[in-house]
Amino acid sequence: MFVLPSHLRAEAFGIVQIEAQAAGLPVVCTELGTGTSTITRHGVTGFVVPPANPPALARALDVLVANPELARRMGAAGRVRATQEFSHTRMVERMEQIYAAATEPLPPPTREHPEVFPMV
Repeated sequence: MFVLPSHLRAEAFGIVQIEAQAAGLPVVCTELGTGTSTITRHGVTGFVVPPANPPALARALDVLVANPELARRMGAAGRVRATQEFSHTRMVERMEQIYAAATEPLPPPTREHPEVFPMV
């Protein structure tokens, strides 16, 4: 298993979690209001616990240690998620979609939406 017990918002996205999931490990991380809980799906690819809460972290670890089959299933689900959602190819596809949307021409202004180009 992989544990990311961060309690500060310095862990912005959690790339290390993707790496752990790609290796087939269940992940236990903390909810920081950043990307950590976006990467780890609570109850599916691991557990997300409150930050700075050692008892909650210990309980999550205990569950995985006591249930090796659950840990295996979560690790397998994480590997699938890492491969499907965060592969190099998938990330490039998403960036291309963002750039394509950003470079689409704006529609002409209308009376309903003059804010596109305010009329003087």
